[in-house]
Amino acid sequence: MPSTLQSTDIILGIVSLIGTVLLGVVGFFLKEFTQSVKDLRITVEELRIMLSVERERVSNLKDNITNNIIVIDEKVNATIDIVNDHSREIAILKTKDETYHKNKR
Repeated sequence: MPSTLQSTDIILGIVSLIGTVLLGVVGFFLKEFTQSVKDLRITVEELRIMLSVERERVSNLKDNITNNIIVIDEKVNATIDIVNDHSREIAILKTKDETYHKNKR
């Protein structure tokens, strides 16, 4: 029959072995967790960079659209002026034509 001291040594050995295994498992998961956090930090930084690039792209698109609208407005206004000039010229020609035909009778 083993003595109490031997039983205690066996129990301490088993507890130490279980503790070492548990610490190894915890260490493994902490290592994996740490790597996951690092990967997430990298991903977040990449997303921040992408967001910054997209914001700049959207800003450039807005500027281009604004510039295009200004050019289109100028062209529309110029066309309106031409149409108004032609309308006046047509009215003048129409008046001259009506006057000519009245005088011809």
